[in-house]
Formats: sequence, structure tokens, C-alpha cells
Amino acid sequence: GLGIAAIIFVVAKPRLSSSPTKPYEEQKTQPKVIDGSTGKPAETDKPIKSSVDLAVPFTAQAPTANWDELHNEACEEASVIMANEFLTGNTSATLAAASVEKEITKLTDWQKKNQGYYLDQTNAEVAKMAKSVYGLQTQVIDKFTEKDLKQALSDGKLVVISFNGRLLGNPNYKPPGPIHHMMVITGYDDKGFISIDPGTRNGAK
Repeated sequence: GLGIAAIIFVVAKPRLSSSPTKPYEEQKTQPKVIDGSTGKPAETDKPIKSSVDLAVPFTAQAPTANWDELHNEACEEASVIMANEFLTGNTSATLAAASVEKEITKLTDWQKKNQGYYLDQTNAEVAKMAKSVYGLQTQVIDKFTEKDLKQALSDGKLVVISFNGRLLGNPNYKPPGPIHHMMVITGYDDKGFISIDPGTRNGAK
């Protein structure tokens, strides 16, 4: 297997408000953790569409091709940025490099302030960051099936998935590839799942 530990379902757009977003710790609504014994996301009784292809804007985690220590480890930030742009209505095919760099800085600054580190994160920490910085609602699921993923995507949700990148065999990765990697699953068809991968400049669909 790919060593997949968990997925994050980004399930709702941020609510527009005239008041500033409160820090994550002050908010009453926490990201909902699904029971790992069932691995079932909400609303699994809805019909599953035969295919889905969500138009998520793409960025590489090193948008200016600067693969320094920060950008080598920025797959989590890039995945969250792409999810947020999609859920807030950005219909661009790709994201501007300068804008992405600004957002990566925002996210890493939040991590340093709230976590004390920023180069690598657990899925729970990524969910917490997405909630605090962008107001995104998430579900973290440790055990899931192919049907669970398709159900979420069919319902218009995004799936952000983490895995051992060295087991994927992607020829676009610099050998030996990342041990921990994260990407966005945007849909599926009769051939399999559709993804966009920030770990390479060729990671768009």
C-alpha cells in the first residue's frame, strides 16, 4: 500500500462575516473526527455520480521553482491553498505564483506561532490550520474505502490525502521522492481517481 494514514474532507465554504475570524482555540466548532472503526463520512446515503471532475486551481508547492527546504516541505500548505481557492469560488486553472508565495508565508507564520514548527504537519494539524486561517470545515478520516472517497467527491467536497510519496512511483518526483506527501483528489471516472499534485510542476490534471 501507499502508507495512507488519513484524509481530510473539506466540506464547506467559509461563512462570510463582518467580524474577524477568531483564533482556532476560541472557536466552539472543532473539525469533526470521524470514528475510525467505521470510516464513514457524513451523508453516505446520497446517490454517487458516475464521474466527478471538480475544477480546482493548481499550484506547485514551489511556484517559482525555488525548491529550498521550505518549499520541499510545503505540500500541505499548497494543498490547503488550492482547496481554499476552489471553495471560495476561484475558477482559474492555475494560481499566480506571487499570490501562492504570500499564502505559504501566511500559513507557515501561523504554524510557527501556534505550533512552534512548520516543515511537516500531521493531518490533524493541517485540518486545524485550514480551520483557523481560512475557516474551512474539515473531517479527518483514518480508515476509508473507495466508495467513501467517491461519495465525498460526488457531494461536491474536496479530498486532501496524505501518503508515502516514495511508494507512488511518480517519475516527476526527484528521487527517491518524499516520504510524506499530500495532494488533492478532485474527482474520479471509470479509469480511477483524478488528482492534482503540488509536488511537481507537472502536477495539474
